[in-house]
Amino acid sequence: CVTWLVANEPSVGGSRSKAILLGQRLCELGYIHHVCRQMTFDDAELYFRFSNDEPAAALNMRHRYARSDIGDVEKYGERLRNDAMALRDAAVAFADGKSESGAANEPLPAAVDEGYRHISTTTTYKNFAESTLALQVVPLAALPRAVKIAFLINVYNALIQHAALSLGGKPRTNVARSIFFNAAAYNIGGMHFTANDIENGILRANRRAPYSLRVPFRATDSRARCALAACEPRIHFALNCGAASCPPVGAYRSDTLDADLDAAAAAFLEGDDALHVDSDMRTVTLSKIFSWYAVDFGADERGVLTSLSRLAPPGDKRDALLALLTTHAKIRVRYAPYNWD
Repeated sequence: CVTWLVANEPSVGGSRSKAILLGQRLCELGYIHHVCRQMTFDDAELYFRFSNDEPAAALNMRHRYARSDIGDVEKYGERLRNDAMALRDAAVAFADGKSESGAANEPLPAAVDEGYRHISTTTTYKNFAESTLALQVVPLAALPRAVKIAFLINVYNALIQHAALSLGGKPRTNVARSIFFNAAAYNIGGMHFTANDIENGILRANRRAPYSLRVPFRATDSRARCALAACEPRIHFALNCGAASCPPVGAYRSDTLDADLDAAAAAFLEGDDALHVDSDMRTVTLSKIFSWYAVDFGADERGVLTSLSRLAPPGDKRDALLALLTTHAKIRVRYAPYNWD
């Protein structure tokens, strides 16, 4: 394991001692563990496993889907998205009624989780869960690029809500979130895809997830044929992981995909939590999304800002950003705290 970290993790700089310290820290945080859960991480002939690689049952594999075709794939994906968001709204409405602070304020996280647990007992939720079985026969690898992107954005956003309902609430810690995104999974076309697989393996063209040590799909993984040939960076304005700082959930179709993604980007960047320009201080404050996924937008921070200047809506903010890029060689970039509630 130490040899693997030395070969695959640039941050250790080829140092075995740094690799040992990193491995021990990963164990402490719960990202890896000894295969028999008996040994601590050290420079010895020991075997450790990524917690993300622990097998987790797909949410739509309670039984096999009886048919071999689902008709219009895109309409099906939209329906899953719409039904999942209706369930989320019902959970929040339930939490509003339970919250001591009253419906005029945001319900407390504990009340929201109670709402998820309540909705997961309803017939509406059970019917939704049953409808996800049809994902088993979707020919994902054969879908055209635009259809695949639109379909998977809708399915990802449905999956996040389905997993939260299934688990009785949203994850509230960093480690819990890491486990959540690698446990929330659907069987699509006979293959197992977690939320991380959909986002980073397929839509980001098999790129490493933030803080991950490797790409989702190895060369021999049959799921790799489902990955896009090139990353589509605008997915970051459409995917919603359940956090308050995420972009809002929209509905996507292949025939309007480019226009819809451009509109989602413009709407997200209009908010100061996503993009704020201080011309006097030569400082730009960005959403943490553009730190985690910087490589999708540019080779460096200036490249990211240049990309965002193209995606931002016309107006004073965009003009200020373009002026900074044109007149100043050095621009300070800061990242706003991310609200996971």
